[in-house]
Amino acid sequence: MHPGEAYEIHAALTMHFAPGNFDAIKYNFKVRNSDTRWKNYPRKHVYNKLAERFPVKKDLIEFLLANIVTGVTYAGDMEACNYLQWCGRKSRLSYQFVLDMSTLLCYNDTLEFDEIFIQSSDGSRPLMMAALSAGDVSLESVVLFHKLTDVINKMPDFDSIVWPDEKRLMLQYAAFLPFDREKYFSIFSNIMNSAKTQKLEKADNKV
Repeated sequence: MHPGEAYEIHAALTMHFAPGNFDAIKYNFKVRNSDTRWKNYPRKHVYNKLAERFPVKKDLIEFLLANIVTGVTYAGDMEACNYLQWCGRKSRLSYQFVLDMSTLLCYNDTLEFDEIFIQSSDGSRPLMMAALSAGDVSLESVVLFHKLTDVINKMPDFDSIVWPDEKRLMLQYAAFLPFDREKYFSIFSNIMNSAKTQKLEKADNKV
């Protein structure tokens, strides 16, 4: 891989997660005037190292993506640990989804569905988003749940500073996660039924 191509892939991913409608996947990680920008780029050594380390395009894309969704956007600051952790999460997407949805539904049986996933009773963020911020559920599980329910678009604008960036990150990340609707619908339905059964059992025990 040429370092200029590594630069272009990074630029495409940066544009994908920035405000606007650029779709890096649709345009095959190509951006306009990339050659000119590359010639004028002052820190070429950063992409020289990336191109040498990741000669396969798919691997480089995943390394960059893993860091960007973690909040690291400058290529020179990107770390292998973010990539390895992301690979681990990706390898257990459905398993982690079961754990995270079970955490949200089965252990919070006093809350209504909307309070867990859309908006809390006082108008603040739902439990799912609070759990994401606390690191109790994974970003991937939230995005997969969105792909199943369109939940992120159903949430209100909680604030004008942080939420727009958080929302855009999740919506744009969705395109990179494999998704089998039937599979995840079945998983979530089973968890919902288990949560309902658990709630009924607790109610019976109180009688």
